[in-house]
Amino acid sequence: MAHGGTSLSGGAGGEDVTTALLRALGPRLSQLEYAVPEQDPRIPLDRIPARVRSGFAIEAVRVPAAAHLSGRTAG
Repeated sequence: MAHGGTSLSGGAGGEDVTTALLRALGPRLSQLEYAVPEQDPRIPLDRIPARVRSGFAIEAVRVPAAAHLSGRTAG
C-alpha cells in the first residue's frame, strides 16, 4: 500500500514536512530557558507503550531577549 509524501528514505507520509519544521524550529527551541520540576522517572513495563510515568514536564519557559529579537523576520 502506498503512503503519502515523497520521502526517499521510505519513511511515513508527512516526513518531509516534519523534517522541515524541525529544521526551522530546532534552533529557536534550543534557545529556550526553562525549569524541570520534580518528576517520576520510573517506567512501568506493564504499560504499552512503556513511557516515563509523569511524561516530561517543563515550566517557567522563557525566551531570552537576544534569542527573541534574532528570531524576528522583516516584512
